[in-house]
Amino acid sequence: MSEFELFTYQQVLQDLAEGVLTVDLNGRIAGVNPACRSMLGIGEDCLGRSFAEVFFQQQGNDELIQTILDAVYEDDRPHNSLITYHAGGREKKFLVSTSFLKKEGRKIGVIAVLNDFTELEELRNAVLAMQRISQLNKQLEARNEFIRKTFGRYLSDEIVRELLENEQGLEIGGKRQEASILFSDLRGFTSLSERMAPQELIAMLNAYLAEMIEVVAAWRGTILEFIGDAIVAVFGAPRESETRDYDAAACAIEMQRRMVRVNERNQERGWPCLAMGIGLHSGEVVLGNIGSELKTKYDIIGRNVNLASRIAACSNGGQVLASGSIRERLGGALGVKGSFRRGLKGMDQEVEIFEIVSLGGRCLPEAGSGSH
Repeated sequence: MSEFELFTYQQVLQDLAEGVLTVDLNGRIAGVNPACRSMLGIGEDCLGRSFAEVFFQQQGNDELIQTILDAVYEDDRPHNSLITYHAGGREKKFLVSTSFLKKEGRKIGVIAVLNDFTELEELRNAVLAMQRISQLNKQLEARNEFIRKTFGRYLSDEIVRELLENEQGLEIGGKRQEASILFSDLRGFTSLSERMAPQELIAMLNAYLAEMIEVVAAWRGTILEFIGDAIVAVFGAPRESETRDYDAAACAIEMQRRMVRVNERNQERGWPCLAMGIGLHSGEVVLGNIGSELKTKYDIIGRNVNLASRIAACSNGGQVLASGSIRERLGGALGVKGSFRRGLKGMDQEVEIFEIVSLGGRCLPEAGSGSH
């Protein structure tokens, strides 16, 4: 090799980003470039010393020593090994490629080229960690969705959302809030239950409730419970709504309109036709979790809840009855057939009750079409 070629070779080694370590067949370090010294944390005084001696001084670096020994004593094939190396109190990852140095076909030593994979390994670990976090998030979302779907069969989606998202959602207690209350009830259902087989009765009731649940949800209502064939729903709770009165009245009308389809299907299945009465009222209620730490129910209570129930009890099949508060708040948008006064249980004075027939152009079905 000429002087120029030697200078060029040495200059290239000096500038390489990869670490280059050469070891003769006696195990002495013959060459090490600056990048390699930086990677391995060794000084220039290592030249001419046994590589095993140099690296045995640093605990935990057996993998590098074994890689060099494998290259010395094994065949001519190049070898690539990903090793762990400790330097400066930090764990590093190197890809070490080893092969023989030859002169005139004769082996004179081993050359090891080191590439620092530490950042890539850390990045890989970070990516794996992010993938794991993403996987856990998906599992958490799936679990929450399962909770929503499961409890949604017993509570409304709105209540489930309030319980899951609000830190105070599971606390026993309540608050006062303005709300619109809807009670619905099937007329003559008790006598039907005595005449029908239990399986048929439950199937018919479930088909009816499925239709009503869909309507209540469409008008942003929250179903609190089913009492046999009766439905108790609230609008504007647990989350407040400025359209609660309109939503409640529109829902009641649509429920009666949907009864036409319910009864058409009942006739197809050989089931009796059903007639439903509905009562509406609006006012302040107390809502929240009632019970104990062992058993809790999300509910609304108060005088106005009782009044809505009493109004519903006055209704006939196919009717929607509402209190004066609903009539006053909706004004001209509400179509009213007439009104009457009635003394209701628990009320000090007679209550004026209005029969609703339309709202915003949507009318109740013609008399008899919902009950045949």
